[in-house]
Amino acid sequence: MSKKARILFFLPSFSGGGAERTVLNILRNYDSEVVEIKVCLLDFSGEYSAHVSDNSILNLQDKGRFAIAKTSNPFYSLYKFFGFILPTQYRAIRSFEPDIIMTITESMNYMSIIWKVLGVTKDIIWVVRSGNNILAEAKSKGFLFGHILKSLLKKAYTKADHIITLSNGAKSQILSRYSIKESKVSVIANPVDIDEITSLSRASKKYPYRYLLGVGRLAPQKNFKLLLEAFHQSMAPSKGIHLVILGVGSEKRKLMQRARALGLESLVHFEGFQENPYSYMKNAEVFILSSSWEGFGHVLVEAMACECPVISTDCDFGPNEILDRGSFGKLVAVNDMNLMSEEINTVITLEEKKRNEVIQKSKNRAQDFSIEKIVRAYEHLFSTLSGTK
Repeated sequence: MSKKARILFFLPSFSGGGAERTVLNILRNYDSEVVEIKVCLLDFSGEYSAHVSDNSILNLQDKGRFAIAKTSNPFYSLYKFFGFILPTQYRAIRSFEPDIIMTITESMNYMSIIWKVLGVTKDIIWVVRSGNNILAEAKSKGFLFGHILKSLLKKAYTKADHIITLSNGAKSQILSRYSIKESKVSVIANPVDIDEITSLSRASKKYPYRYLLGVGRLAPQKNFKLLLEAFHQSMAPSKGIHLVILGVGSEKRKLMQRARALGLESLVHFEGFQENPYSYMKNAEVFILSSSWEGFGHVLVEAMACECPVISTDCDFGPNEILDRGSFGKLVAVNDMNLMSEEINTVITLEEKKRNEVIQKSKNRAQDFSIEKIVRAYEHLFSTLSGTK
């Protein structure tokens, strides 16, 4: 056993999601005297790739060999899986000899079942990071595929040595669903780099007008249709307040069509992925999370750190815990368009003194999720599990 824990992360790519941002934050801030962390990637593209040190990537020699982008050719997919993905992970395991493998996304969680069944990782601690509301996500895939995913989830979560969830709600779901011992599940929220966010948020204001803000993948889970409807019903349009949405995804065309149908085309702006969303947050009237489900709600904390008031659906899981049942921001029931529009009206008409009080309170709350606190929690868990503490 090494003097410090050797940790191997299995990650598909450094695309612009919460899981990838978490890995990036850990890599930048962990104590190399306590743990050694390497990442095995399958795709070297992604919005965050440029920010990752080559030294952190275990299989840098594979760069350019394959991309894991979706393809309609099932034979090519099978070729990638057996000809690249499995051999790449196997080489990583054998060359690095980790004490712990942490699978970062659900696709990696499913894939690592193979190594457990084959006995390749029998002497390695397997930690699953559960970054979403796993049952809601599986259900959204339809009956047949959803049923397959639920079976894989059960297999992965019962075979894993330890599970990390981002919220207590997600932990409770897993404990009750799979009859897992509570000691096998830890809650560690996503880390937020408060200092970096604060610095980046000072970038120049892009818009000359007031605006509301939504950030996330343009996917059914994020329910931006609800945000459009609530914005339309609120008094914001009549006050000349716009709506800005940052993110990319399959729902963009539908959402743009819905904005046109509501007569909001000139007031709604789809700005795609932005490497620095924090200047948008800093200058927004209010940040709104309209999701149907979450694993945590990372962007809520980021908006709070940027001194932006927040409104969120009270979805499973995360927002209720981040906002402490509404103490640090507005909570509305999922799909409650009327209440969301009312809360928008409340926030955009706040007097300056009250608005500043709300901002300061939520900014203080964001410190509870600082990168220093969260990365130390990961280090402690890795050291404890590996016996190197």
